[in-house]
Amino acid sequence: MSIIWQIPRNCLGWILVAQFALILPHIERLPWWVMAAYAVCASWRVMVYQGRWSLPPKMLKLVLAVLCFFGIYQTYGTMVGLEPTVALLFSGFCLKLLEVVEKRDVYVIIFLAYFVALTEFLFSQDFLVSAFIFLSILLISTALVALHQHSYDTLNLSSLKKATVIFSQALPLMAVLFIIFPRFDPLWKVPLPSHQAKTGISESMSPGDISNLSQSGELAFRVVFDGEIPARKDMYWRGLVLSEFDGRTWTQAQWKKDFLTESEKESLLGAMTNPLQYTVYQEATHQPWLFSLALAYADDKTIKAVNDFRLVRTDNIHSRIKYQVISDQEAMYGQTLSRIEKTLEVSLPRTGNERARKFAEMTYSRSTGDRDYIDKILTKFNRENYVYTLKPPLLGEDTIDEFLFDTRRGFCSHYASTFVFLMRAAGIPARVIAGYQGGEINPISDTVLVHQFDAHGWAEVWLDGDGWVRIDPTAAVAPDRIEYGLENAMAEEGSFLSDTPLSPLRYRNITWLNSVRLQMDAFGYYWSSWVLQYKGERQLQVLQSLLGEVTPWRVAALLMTVSSVVLLIVFGHLIKGRGEPKAAVYVKWYLRLCRQLEAAGYVRDASEGPIDFARRVDRSNPQWKKTLLSATRSFVRLSYEQVSQREQSLLVKQLRRDVLSIMYQLRVK
Repeated sequence: MSIIWQIPRNCLGWILVAQFALILPHIERLPWWVMAAYAVCASWRVMVYQGRWSLPPKMLKLVLAVLCFFGIYQTYGTMVGLEPTVALLFSGFCLKLLEVVEKRDVYVIIFLAYFVALTEFLFSQDFLVSAFIFLSILLISTALVALHQHSYDTLNLSSLKKATVIFSQALPLMAVLFIIFPRFDPLWKVPLPSHQAKTGISESMSPGDISNLSQSGELAFRVVFDGEIPARKDMYWRGLVLSEFDGRTWTQAQWKKDFLTESEKESLLGAMTNPLQYTVYQEATHQPWLFSLALAYADDKTIKAVNDFRLVRTDNIHSRIKYQVISDQEAMYGQTLSRIEKTLEVSLPRTGNERARKFAEMTYSRSTGDRDYIDKILTKFNRENYVYTLKPPLLGEDTIDEFLFDTRRGFCSHYASTFVFLMRAAGIPARVIAGYQGGEINPISDTVLVHQFDAHGWAEVWLDGDGWVRIDPTAAVAPDRIEYGLENAMAEEGSFLSDTPLSPLRYRNITWLNSVRLQMDAFGYYWSSWVLQYKGERQLQVLQSLLGEVTPWRVAALLMTVSSVVLLIVFGHLIKGRGEPKAAVYVKWYLRLCRQLEAAGYVRDASEGPIDFARRVDRSNPQWKKTLLSATRSFVRLSYEQVSQREQSLLVKQLRRDVLSIMYQLRVK
């Protein structure tokens, strides 16, 4: 198969570099065979360029495309969704290398690369990711520049330099457009079905579920308080209320999903006597629930309050969001409980965990009331040989019995589940709350960082006259977990983030490393707050500070002013560059040789060629014959022959050596 048009080697090199840079951020989420396909396609393209292989036939390309479709379907089980679509796009992007025949094919693969670069923003918009994608776009633009530079037969940095100059000229306009143009929801805001593992608290809780999250150092959400930050032991971030129990798993009750009316929300706000205001920056969970302190109120149309006193979003959270909350942890809530609600909150499976049921009945019969019974259960956890561990033994069918009387080793979910079971067995309304507890304070940004390992489960019991009251049985077993965090509680066991030994969170005791981590986190917060959240009221405030009054004429004047300044700088640079062209290095060395020979009495005539001049000098003084002819031969080849870049470098070095040798002989003479 004949190749009609060949990619310049410099351009091909930059295309391969740009493709590798684009694939790199997706390595963890793309199937391994996509990277293998890229390696095969890139190697095949190089072999074609070198003339060792021919382009693959149409049938082979068809087979490769079908295999990609089949591989994506086998990996994800469907062709619909965010991850399979991205994998399909990358597969086509790699296979396109085998179809480049004409110049327009190169334009297709380069323009496709620009689109592929944006796919990373579907998953993350952090500063480091954004900076890397900016670099990737620069590499793509370098390939586009190199497409029109046929003089370079190897990867050449001059293409990168020219692309960098173009980017630098565009930066001022980019900044102005970012400041003045209104924000629209981008592509990555569109709700797309995702096959990515859901991050964070799930909608059910079984023994060991939360302990799995405790091996993750990923950020769950960040909180900025308007005033003083509460004590760590007081920060219980409610997420889910689990009221139904099947003997092993706690789940949400269907009726709990009823939303409060606007008047009911306003009554909640009115019941707050000591309100606490804060802003939450929550990471993507692909779930609708939000996290807040007890008795929360949010004045946001996209946020609904549920009748179990938690907050949910009207749609799933596919990217980082920001919402403002008002809470009052001292306020009572749920003082009245209907018969239906009470029936639900005391219900248990008809059979199973018989030992725990009998223990609850016996203990309650010896108690003076609900509060005394609660104290007796917490005292049992505190004084008997119960162990708080991230590595609890597996439980069988009667999970409550086995944990309470046999293993006595568990995580927060074990203690919360068992405590609520014992409450219900005694007829006290109780439920499990799943969320996060505590958080790390970053002193640089004054924010609270809540990580996945802060996931926690606790209980709420309903007491007559007090409503729903938070009870955390884990505090009776491992108070260090509540006061100081999971890392401190697991210090002796050594299981904190044991599955991620390279996580910087494991080395917070190393001062300089922890300082770097906090600095990077603070920078990420400022990036999210001032760049990703630059819209609406904040954008209007910035424009008012720049323009005074925001009017179309003033905005147009700002844009025209910046554009004019940039164009004047570019125009001045172009005018400045219209002077005499700079001589090549080899020309400078040859002219230096001519000046040295002229000083020795050998003047080159204006019409005399380099070879004729060398012969004339040789006839007058043959002692320089070999060196002079060698220098002249190198100069002629560099000036009039088409040589490779490597050979050009060798000839320049040889010319320099010969000129320096003749100069030395002239001085000695």
